[in-house]
Amino acid sequence: MPDLNTVRASAPAGVVIVETLEFLHDSFPSPIRLVNDFAAFDATLEATAPEDASTEVSFEASRFALVLPRAGDAGTETIDITISNVDQVASDYLQIAMDNPGPITVIYRIFLSTDTSGPAEDPPTRLTLDSAIATATEVVAKARNSDNINRKFPSINYNIYDHPGLSR
Repeated sequence: MPDLNTVRASAPAGVVIVETLEFLHDSFPSPIRLVNDFAAFDATLEATAPEDASTEVSFEASRFALVLPRAGDAGTETIDITISNVDQVASDYLQIAMDNPGPITVIYRIFLSTDTSGPAEDPPTRLTLDSAIATATEVVAKARNSDNINRKFPSINYNIYDHPGLSR
């Protein structure tokens, strides 16, 4: 089985990179799972998936485009997502999310067509949806990753009460 880097570098015959998106919100009846293809796609999620871990799930056929951020020194990177040919279900889910505030998590997974036993990149990319606009035919959204540059390091506050070895 070729790995993802080999497939990206040499494009072996018969192996296709399959992009998927999963949208999660506390108020959604079930996750929205989409595959960037014209046919549905069944694959097994990673063991650390927030829902249906290590379970084979079905991704609905849809067309979407991702505009990944350029490399730079920005702490928070924004990714543009456009999902075409959406149905009323997507608009209903967005309305549910608007009525029940809370973060919408977006998980971007890459699978190989020859190996559906788990994502080719583990762990997959997790993002938080910032904004979304739905029209009759598409949803345009912006998602961001965590601010890694401005994150406190180390993430633990060391003090003499919790770490008595620091006192002299």
